[in-house]
Amino acid sequence: MDIQFEIMFIWILINMIIKTIEFDEQFRKDTNRFLQFGKTEIWQKGSYKIKENGDTITDIDLQANVWYDDRLLKVISDVLNRTRNSPFVFIRMAVGRYKGYELPWIIDNSGSCNFNPRKVKQWFDWFKPLNLVPQSVIEYIGKKLFAPQLVIKDLIDIENAIFPYAEIVWKENDIKNGYINRGKHTYKLLDEMKTETPVLEFAYNYGSEYIAVDLGVVDRNHKVAPKDDMYKYYTQDWYKIMKNFRWKLQEQYKPEYFGAMRQIDAFITLKYQLELLEKIIKYKSLPDMKIKYFQEHVFTDLENIGENSRLPIEQNIKILYEKINAILEKSVFYFSNFLESEDKNKILFYIERGINSTVPVSHNDIAKRYDKGNVCPFFSTNMVEFEILVDLAIRIDIEPEEIIKCFSDVSEKIGQPMNKVIKEVVGNNDYFLKTVDSEIILYQNFLEKGRYPLEKKHFLQTFVLVKNLQG
Repeated sequence: MDIQFEIMFIWILINMIIKTIEFDEQFRKDTNRFLQFGKTEIWQKGSYKIKENGDTITDIDLQANVWYDDRLLKVISDVLNRTRNSPFVFIRMAVGRYKGYELPWIIDNSGSCNFNPRKVKQWFDWFKPLNLVPQSVIEYIGKKLFAPQLVIKDLIDIENAIFPYAEIVWKENDIKNGYINRGKHTYKLLDEMKTETPVLEFAYNYGSEYIAVDLGVVDRNHKVAPKDDMYKYYTQDWYKIMKNFRWKLQEQYKPEYFGAMRQIDAFITLKYQLELLEKIIKYKSLPDMKIKYFQEHVFTDLENIGENSRLPIEQNIKILYEKINAILEKSVFYFSNFLESEDKNKILFYIERGINSTVPVSHNDIAKRYDKGNVCPFFSTNMVEFEILVDLAIRIDIEPEEIIKCFSDVSEKIGQPMNKVIKEVVGNNDYFLKTVDSEIILYQNFLEKGRYPLEKKHFLQTFVLVKNLQG
């Protein structure tokens, strides 16, 4: 980072909200006064809770533990009434999906999916004339779905394009009434809350600044697990992956980790500010003069890091996102070596699955793979086969993508299913290899069996590969 840029970087951080004793005390006081859910305590969650004094604040996550019953709607309405003329500016509450936006594929959290290319084509032909999204979105979906080649990220891009039109946004009167009528359907708020966690979104005013505050309203009897855990790996979202590391790193590496994350403080804070500004403008949450002042402040910070504030807000968010990911990519691979052992293999597996997902696949190959029983045809292997091959790659000390491509090519060449090739080639044993300096160490069940020169690696790989070959 050159000196001029570093000065601008520090100047931007000075003009952003910093966690201090004074801020924390004021925020807690305002939370207790305006956001209180009866006798229910409001809990701090996420990054704000673990930030130290002097750190920049991107956003603040809160949680209220409640019961999804008729009384809750009155409690939420009372909270929103109290926040009028308070530091908390209500933006929206989004929970639930309108009917008609159901997608013809599933992307699960284990690294697999279900994508039937014929059903997808039928869905698009059905969805296109319904006018549920603008024509530009229909064209975008068609361009993505019927490009010469596909990757699983294309499906996520389509989901993100449809999502703003599918989500149900509840205004104050809707919350008070407890339902929304749209078309032939009535959507009941308490029912929708049981499908995903409802979040009250606010802009918290502190001095002349605003910061995003999300208040999750959680009934532990209806707690819903996130459905998109794998998305960050398929989209190579290194920031979200790195955020996940902070809970899983060995303790001695955390200071270095926080140092790496501080590299992107200004960028990530500006990204959150732009996203907050975008919502405030969309939902007209503030008077025009206050929106203009907030916008000028954020745009000045953008200009000070060399970005063009005249670009659409959405485009600048994307530019910052790309900068953040470029900075953190190497850190992900570095810190993945220092994860707690119970998490390390799982996360390395997900990272490898994400890398594997970036290989484009033709429509012809997608159809052939699906017809052969591979319900997630963006990959040459199903999840069982993938797990076996990644484990094999680790045991014979080779890059997983190399071994996956090798078995995939052989399967295609001889016209045999991947599982049959694996069964005929891969032995069942507890040997594995590890390269240390100029030697290859052979282990059996974590006990060292011998050390060999590097030129013996190919021989040892073959030994581990076929030892105790299954019949």
